[in-house]
Amino acid sequence: MVQSNEHEDAVSSTVATILMVALTVILAALVASFSLGTLGGTPDNGIVGAKAVRTAEGAVLVTYVGGDGHDAVDHLNWTIDGTEQTDSLAAVVGASAINTTVSTDPGKRHRVMVMATYSDGSSQVVMDAVV
Repeated sequence: MVQSNEHEDAVSSTVATILMVALTVILAALVASFSLGTLGGTPDNGIVGAKAVRTAEGAVLVTYVGGDGHDAVDHLNWTIDGTEQTDSLAAVVGASAINTTVSTDPGKRHRVMVMATYSDGSSQVVMDAVV
């Protein structure tokens, strides 16, 4: 039987070096992203919400329920099936608005969205529901 004194590695030193360089580059990119703000941050405005229900007549009633960020809300806009509603929804907890056009098909479901605009100019969707 022939014996060899050579030591065989499972991973060569070249492959190990390439893997370490790749890992270092990835970590450096993550650190740079966070430090330069390219990944974005979380909004400081808090969470607010709204709810929507159908009335017996087929109209949509939207109510602003507020939340821990309600003090920062400047105004609210709402849409039904992508059409902006003219009945304004006040940025006061408990305020309600109802659409002025009752659906001719009371069984039809509508997509209702409420968007909050905050005093710092940022905005977010606070409700997206089908009623």
